[in-house]
Amino acid sequence: MGLNGKEDVLIELLNKCTDRERKIAKEILKLLVTYIK
Repeated sequence: MGLNGKEDVLIELLNKCTDRERKIAKEILKLLVTYIK
């Protein structure tokens, strides 16, 4: 199970999320990206 398997799981989780949760997840991702840079 490579990267594709993990991506499938992430997509599945995102599909289960509500719009509000999705917005929060996007904000967290933005913070993580700026943190890593």
